[in-house]
Amino acid sequence: MVRKIMRDPLFLAQKSIDATEADKQVVTDLLDTLKANGGIKYVRSREKSTGL
Repeated sequence: MVRKIMRDPLFLAQKSIDATEADKQVVTDLLDTLKANGGIKYVRSREKSTGL
């Protein structure tokens, strides 16, 4: 499932935690979202930047 790209600085500033087996769907969603937004390549456009 393609998700909306999170751009909220307060949300993005939160400390991350390690992924677990329970996060498999989140990983799949992340890959779908990256593919839909031009992949992992560097994108100069702020509107299309995935931040990864």
